[in-house]
Amino acid sequence: MAFQSAKSSKKRKSFLKKRLWKKQRRAFKLLLLKWGLAFLALFMAGLFAVSLVSSIIESVTQTQMRKTSLFNLTGSNLSPKVLAWQEEMSEEMARQGVDAKWLFVLLGIMQVESGGDASAHPDIMQASESRGLGSNAITDPLESIQAGVEAFKNCIESAKRFDIDDPKAIIFAYNTGGGFLGYLSSIGEKHWSIDIAEDYSRNVVFPAVTGRDPSQAQQTAYNTPFAQAVGKPYYYLNGGNFHYANAVYYAIGGEKAVNSDELPSFSSSGEGNPDALDGSYGTSGPMTEPPAGIELPFGMPSTPGDNPYPYGQCTWYAYGRMQEIGKPLPWFSGDGGNGGNWGVSAAAAGYRVEQGNPAAGTAICFPPGVAWASAYGHIAVVEATFSDGSCLISESNVSGPGVIDFRTISAADVAQCSFIYA
Repeated sequence: MAFQSAKSSKKRKSFLKKRLWKKQRRAFKLLLLKWGLAFLALFMAGLFAVSLVSSIIESVTQTQMRKTSLFNLTGSNLSPKVLAWQEEMSEEMARQGVDAKWLFVLLGIMQVESGGDASAHPDIMQASESRGLGSNAITDPLESIQAGVEAFKNCIESAKRFDIDDPKAIIFAYNTGGGFLGYLSSIGEKHWSIDIAEDYSRNVVFPAVTGRDPSQAQQTAYNTPFAQAVGKPYYYLNGGNFHYANAVYYAIGGEKAVNSDELPSFSSSGEGNPDALDGSYGTSGPMTEPPAGIELPFGMPSTPGDNPYPYGQCTWYAYGRMQEIGKPLPWFSGDGGNGGNWGVSAAAAGYRVEQGNPAAGTAICFPPGVAWASAYGHIAVVEATFSDGSCLISESNVSGPGVIDFRTISAADVAQCSFIYA
């Protein structure tokens, strides 16, 4: 009996021991599961955090790249419509393996060809001919960018074959065709110059287009800042535009870029207009001549002839002067034709209008009361800009109807005015 009791007790202890072991093992498994889940959660959270941080870094980097690209263009003549295509242009360049250093040049080409206005000019790079098509045959702006980048890439590769690395030569070839690079090499040159471009326009392009002798090439007035800067304010009818490379440089970096042989570069200092002259001016009274030492990019103004606006008024002069410098504006009817309303009217007509951002050759629109403007406002033309943000204008009907004079306008007054880019 005692033996059975001891045996029973021994079995019970063994049973309890096994039961305890099972409980401990179950607890250990639960603990492992608990910590495993916790570790897994922590690991997943870590992965998510890393992914999130990477995404944020990538997003910030891309944003900074975009901001840097746009910021570096402060003061250029590239319009908002052109800058709106910057991302698409950059992506297409990457797809075709074109160095990113050419981005601003391709945007400058777009500025010269179409102003980036896809609604008016779907072939925004004017690249149809590069594919053997008729002019403006491409109707999709993205296809135009693709074709334009492709044509420009071909020019780069053609230039390499002739051991030419001059940016202006490559840009000019985009406009006139790759044959220009062969021509440049055939005359023993490696670099574009305005004289070589003019000779090519008159002696090669004109005969090819018209079948006539170069002596019959006719000069046509071309009063642009970049044409005047090189002392050749003309081009040849049916001879292409021999100023094309400088037109692109001007679109990117202003007149200062025209005289450079290097790719236009941009300061990230945000100092503004690349053509601003050194100086600081307040709003002055009317002057019969510009301040001493100031050269006008568009030359001295002439008295306008008849135009749709009443003789002698500020609108009459501004309309005539903008035509004279090759940047004509349309007639604005009714109240929209009042000097102070030109900015609104021009914007409604699709023109680029910017507040407080003057450039030589823009029309400056004064609100009533600013810098002596009447209750109807005032309109004038910017002749030069200065490093402090002030500008020099030409105008009529301040000293009297039909009297043309000059004034400097302070940076504070400039900030209140709108500027029409034609």
